[in-house]
Parts: sequence; C-alpha cells; structure tokens
Amino acid sequence: MSVSTTFDLLLRGGRVIDPASGIDGLKDVAIRGGKIAAIQSDILPTSAKEVVDVSGAIVLPGLIDTHAHVYQYVTGRFGMNADMVGVFWGASVAREPALHRQNVEELFGFYKRGQIKPFVSERFPLAQAADAIRHLTSRKAMGKVVVTMD
Repeated sequence: MSVSTTFDLLLRGGRVIDPASGIDGLKDVAIRGGKIAAIQSDILPTSAKEVVDVSGAIVLPGLIDTHAHVYQYVTGRFGMNADMVGVFWGASVAREPALHRQNVEELFGFYKRGQIKPFVSERFPLAQAADAIRHLTSRKAMGKVVVTMD
C-alpha cells in the first residue's frame, strides 16, 4: 500500500528499528512538519519534497539526539560558538523558549536550596586555559571544568 500525501522529507530504504512499534526491517520513513508521519515499505518518492537514500544506514525514528557540536568552524554548519550559545541552547529551546526558561529557573532553584550541586572535576587558572581545553578535548573531565581569574 502506498502513501500518497505530501511529506517534507522521505528517508528511503534504511533499516528501521523501532522497538516500541516492533519494527525491524527495511522501510521508508516519511516526515511532515518535523514529525514522523509514516513508516512503511513502499512510500512513493514523488510524495515527498525531499528524498534521502539511506540504504545501508540504520534509522531510529523518534530517537532524540541530545549531543551538541560546540567546536565552531570545525564541524561545518553544525558547530556553534559555545561562549555565545552556552550549555543550555538547542533546538528545543528555539521551539519552546518559555518552557526552557521555566526549566532553567527550576534548576537554579534546586541549586539555591542546596538540592543539587554541580560536580567540578578540575579547576584551572586563566593562565592555563589551554590546559583546560586540552583536558576537555581529551575527554578526561568527569564533571565541570572551571577556569578561574586567579
């Protein structure tokens, strides 16, 4: 059975794994309005504005990728200036800024009441900022890395 509605994006021919739906096989995934609209074997390529051949790839619909690219100019169009953006920025913030503000206020409330305490794994004086960056890029940090002004 073919789907004839118009989609924004069609991921075609990948191995789709969706344990919640019991799907594990070669399927097409159609996306409309930023949401998964259909998963099936025979979605017509003409039904989508853009088609991406994902043959040989694993497609995990619904998986939320929470990582960030904070190496500006190194990772192409996905990098960002971490000093300007900060650690709380992401696509969800752009979509729901009021909810983000509420979440950050709640987080700072937990901190003020002593309910949470950030773990600082290393402190570096400003003169050793390069060492702090090497510590981060070598993935040795187990918590926050703080650069101090002393």
